[in-house]
Amino acid sequence: MPQAIVGLIAAAGIPGLVTATGALTLGGNLLAGAIGFGISYGANALFKEDAPKPAEMRGTVRQSVSSRRKSYGEGPMGAAIIFFEVRDGALVQILYLGEGGEQGIDAFTEWRLDERIVTVELDGNINTSPIDGKVEVEFRLGSASQLHYERVAEIFPEIYDDTHRCRGCVTVMIKSNKVKTEKIREVYPNRLPQLVPVARRNKVFDPRTELTAYSANLALIFRSYLVDLDGAGLPASMIDEADFEVAADIGDELLATSGGGTVRRYHGQLDYKLEEEPINIIERMITATDGRLFLKRSGKIGFKAGKYVPPTVSIPDAVIVSYSLKDSSGPLREGTEVTVRYQNKMARYTEATCDPWIIDADGTRKPIPIQAYEIQEHHHARRIAKRRAQRATARWRGTIVTDLFGLEAWEEQYIYLEVRDLGIDFEPFEIMDIREGDDDMTVVIDVVSLPEDPETMHDLTFAEEGTPPAIPEDFDDESIHAPENLTVSIEKRNVGEATIALLVASWDAYSDRDDLSAQAQISLADAEEWTDINVADSNTRSEAVGIADGERYDVRVRWKEPEGKPSDWALFENVLVSIYEQESLALFAAMTTPPTTNRKGHINTLIRTLKNAGVWAKLTKIAVLAAANEQAALLDWKNPGGTAFSKVGTITFTADRGFTGDGATGYLDSGVAWNTLVSQDNASMWGFSLTEASANSSIVGTASGSGSAFVGPRNSAAYTVRAHGAQVTVDSAGSSIGFFGWSRSLSSAFRAYRNKVESTISQASAAPPTGNMTILRTAGTYGPWQVPFACAGAALTTAEQGALYDAIAAYLTDIGAL
Repeated sequence: MPQAIVGLIAAAGIPGLVTATGALTLGGNLLAGAIGFGISYGANALFKEDAPKPAEMRGTVRQSVSSRRKSYGEGPMGAAIIFFEVRDGALVQILYLGEGGEQGIDAFTEWRLDERIVTVELDGNINTSPIDGKVEVEFRLGSASQLHYERVAEIFPEIYDDTHRCRGCVTVMIKSNKVKTEKIREVYPNRLPQLVPVARRNKVFDPRTELTAYSANLALIFRSYLVDLDGAGLPASMIDEADFEVAADIGDELLATSGGGTVRRYHGQLDYKLEEEPINIIERMITATDGRLFLKRSGKIGFKAGKYVPPTVSIPDAVIVSYSLKDSSGPLREGTEVTVRYQNKMARYTEATCDPWIIDADGTRKPIPIQAYEIQEHHHARRIAKRRAQRATARWRGTIVTDLFGLEAWEEQYIYLEVRDLGIDFEPFEIMDIREGDDDMTVVIDVVSLPEDPETMHDLTFAEEGTPPAIPEDFDDESIHAPENLTVSIEKRNVGEATIALLVASWDAYSDRDDLSAQAQISLADAEEWTDINVADSNTRSEAVGIADGERYDVRVRWKEPEGKPSDWALFENVLVSIYEQESLALFAAMTTPPTTNRKGHINTLIRTLKNAGVWAKLTKIAVLAAANEQAALLDWKNPGGTAFSKVGTITFTADRGFTGDGATGYLDSGVAWNTLVSQDNASMWGFSLTEASANSSIVGTASGSGSAFVGPRNSAAYTVRAHGAQVTVDSAGSSIGFFGWSRSLSSAFRAYRNKVESTISQASAAPPTGNMTILRTAGTYGPWQVPFACAGAALTTAEQGALYDAIAAYLTDIGAL
């Protein structure tokens, strides 16, 4: 990364991006990359699930320390209770709604009390029936000069005075007076009044007019976030105002809709928690505007909103050093449909999903989801979905590497590109990323070709608008049902050297209700002693840690409305907790002497490692002979309840070391024919030796047949193998201690290994032998080595062989064999 960019970001002092020593944090490096290299984060737009959702802005919560948040554009302002006292039968609350900055938010435009639209009179009373003056409201817009609530100070002089101004914070005071008992249900249906106002929120500076005022223009909101001390905190002098003026003009453009109305091109809202990393908000804003943020040659931050402008820079074939471009329009395309989740201001600012943009209606459904709550119009969401679909099905996408001429494209959004080998004749492409090469005087540009008619790619025909989601007349508060499709599973997490069990519950989201929260509880099975467990922000998943291995648990989940009214419980019973893989549990059950906890951990680690590396699934026979006792050593780990290995002749077992042959009669028989474990050109055989000895035999082989499969760790000074062919002396191993084997995936060649040293041997394959797989025997010869491990199965890649060696060596080290 150019040091100038690092210096700019570090000097800007962006919260959370610079360490105490002046180095960039991970977030700082991401932002530096976003600005310095012009990455268009909006191209992929697969956002983190911790972005604030519309439902968070439509309720009231009571908590000791609430998250600070800031909002722009028009929308609801969810509340946190910061004052809650009762006197003379009246309840007084002060609600925190968010940050207001120096000037405060613009205005409240609607009030909803317990989901009913009400009018707040100039004197603060709500006279709307049936409230009829029983509730008083007063508010502060969050300016730096605002005063305290005198009404509260009069009622509670001992705990509240003129020092409680909450300057810079948007707040609302609600005083709920007593009513007759028979009127409580009518006036206060939720008992605790729930007030959710809609507001034209924080003001923004417009460089076109040099005025600060309310606007829903996303380019202006983005600029304000970048320079706001509650946002990215960049100096205003770093902003290229001319770029943001052009982007603001694009955002204000009126687009005709099929219903005879109009929408602004890029208007919407932004709501964020102050503790969120700036890079996350930058991602969201770039997606909502289909834009590009970049560092200009002048050192200022430039921005381009999504709208096609014919390129002014052409990249000819002559300056291209290399390229990697592929066709993404075929059956291997990224997805078959694009959906955008947005905040629907037409449906009380609830979450909605736009009509899917269909890429391929005939293939298997493979959605590309986008989360963009900054968008508030279905038309806007469909335009973003259209551009995402066009990128996913572009004729060409990939990377070009140019000489330094490519710097001409540094500040561009679109270029003309010529690649003669592919027949690309100065066609328009979008720049997704541009960066300097690795000290080789080159420029690397990630590009995507544009559709045939790029002039219309950011617009919609009436037919392309799709069908907006239906707007419900109102919610039915009397009939919320229990969570559906509740499932519970046990997952494993590595914490340092230990593995812990994690109970994970998941259920379906409630259709058309984003105001509900979920409550999840856990109890020992049938004990009915319930404890709350954390629920994710999605309200469709919960996790519990600290659960006991081997115990059974019950889990239940229910929905709760904003005022606390619950649904029935959904129950999932008798979940068995285990930190071990299912294959480990089957192996433990087959051992007549239960393994110790320590050994269970070693066994489980080996099995999990082989599974994660893709090796376990390829092996058909596994003998871990270095075991605690002889019975456990003879088990086949792939099928512990099936045929075990059996001893033949004179052979000696040593705990944690394995079996040692006598070189004359002793061996282990698998009881399974070799040709049933493998196929001719898809096979591998592996074995480990712990002793130094030379013999014309094997650590793994077959008992009869043509003798065309074995591994011999040392014959004189070399190791030998037969991989469905003639015997091959591989190299001068010198030592017979180590891991030996072969893997054949071709009819014309195979690979042999000593530890991780690979040798490729050209040799035609023959049919595999029909004799049983054996350890310490091949046909009429017997091995004298001590063998702690042997296995066989399908062919392994070089990487898989390395993973197998590492896993076995680690296991043998853990038990003291190495």
